[in-house]
Amino acid sequence: MMGVLLRASELLYTAVKLGGAVYLIWLGVGLLRKPRQQISGDMERLSLGSLAAFRQGLITNLLNPKIGIFYVSFIPQFIPAETNVAIYSFFLASVHTASSMLWFLALILAAYRLGRWLRSPRVIG
Repeated sequence: MMGVLLRASELLYTAVKLGGAVYLIWLGVGLLRKPRQQISGDMERLSLGSLAAFRQGLITNLLNPKIGIFYVSFIPQFIPAETNVAIYSFFLASVHTASSMLWFLALILAAYRLGRWLRSPRVIG
């Protein structure tokens, strides 16, 4: 739905794009005002809380108009003519979301293992 609105309204697309730019600038200014003092192996100290991380990711994605344009331009070509467009679109978006989650889970696990290996005494010393 959001993708259709963004495609139809250049003003809304520009507003979302500018909102995303303002949000990224706000994140950057926050890092400039309170920079990290050191990069530590203690990821618990550096991580956001679960709710804060979810909120930050949600805002970043909602203010990124490219994903809406992607769904509007890419998904319709895979919808058969005789099916319910809304249900099939939701199904395809769900498949995309699930496969993305699996891919990112694999990347996270690989990065975690690589980080643990790089911190091992055998690699450091």
